[in-house]
Amino acid sequence: SSSLDIILTTTSNDLSRRAEFLSRTLGVATRWGRRLDQTDALILEKAFGEAGLTFVSPSYDVVKRPEGQPQRTFERVGIYTLHERSGRMADKWIRDIWPEVEVSLSSAHVRTNELAAIARGADVVLVQTSRAAHPATNAIKDVIDDPDRLVYVNGRGASAILRALFHWLGNGPL
Repeated sequence: SSSLDIILTTTSNDLSRRAEFLSRTLGVATRWGRRLDQTDALILEKAFGEAGLTFVSPSYDVVKRPEGQPQRTFERVGIYTLHERSGRMADKWIRDIWPEVEVSLSSAHVRTNELAAIARGADVVLVQTSRAAHPATNAIKDVIDDPDRLVYVNGRGASAILRALFHWLGNGPL
């Protein structure tokens, strides 16, 4: 799905080639069916929807949580990314899946009061950086009292942010 992030967030001069690529990709994803894990299927559904295409996620059997393993819950998500377009898309997708959840987004390059407030108030902070630490990421790390609330996103794009949130939850889509 990271190749979809690239296509969906990059302007293309040749719209017919972009549409052809997305149609072929949709065909492949549809043929894969249940070989896709549940999280990836949901992310593909969101990404194709942004392109005006319909991907129907396969149905999955519900797996019960092992005894004694609590379900994480959250009401507030903080997202830090220098890729503002990816952050806005992840914000939209999270609100689509969990309408009751409050999402706060920051792309600050330095420590700000707003960034510190997001880090303090969020149940989970998703930090997407592809470069070395800088003042803003250090500020987030300094403010968070419980390191379990801080999740470093592996990869670029909205799909990586959403996948990191599902990983933090410890399960696939609800």
